Amino acid sequence: MTEPRDGDLEDFARDIARHRRLSAPPALRQELRASLLAAPMRLAPGRRSLFSVGALRPVLATLVVVALLAAAGAPAAASSLPGDPAFGLKRAVEEAQVALATDDVARLDTLVTQSDRRIADLETAIARRPAALNPATDEYLAAVGRVDAMLARVLQETATSARDAAIARAAAKSAEHIARLQAL
Repeated sequence: MTEPRDGDLEDFARDIARHRRLSAPPALRQELRASLLAAPMRLAPGRRSLFSVGALRPVLATLVVVALLAAAGAPAAASSLPGDPAFGLKRAVEEAQVALATDDVARLDTLVTQSDRRIADLETAIARRPAALNPATDEYLAAVGRVDAMLARVLQETATSARDAAIARAAAKSAEHIARLQAL
């Protein structure tokens, strides 16, 4: 099923085919080749990649600023107690640690370590800063709640040696925390 135009195109193609092939004389071809090789070459400007240094400059600047702020705030946050302004940074770092853990067993270990820090914060608040006692108690209870929730998830998983070891570590830390709380 050809359209009437196709016939016109076929006629035109036949007309072109009847003409003999044109070619430039060898002397002209040699002269053109020499002039092309002698002409100054200008390279087209390279296309910038999305990931070129110029495109990443604002991102890199932002990362540097965040790194500087974190480096400056880290010492203050590390020694902060619940209720201190820098404690929020400390908790944000801890939440990132939990988020970056590879699986629920690793998350449980991370949360147990964090609950250990919260009981140390509670002991410090009792000994040195009684005004921080309520926030320290709330943070410890929240940390224990996070451990309990993760422990419930881990207990539902298939038994493995890593899972069983993490549960044993959590139980041992729980017993240690009870002893430390009774000593307060």
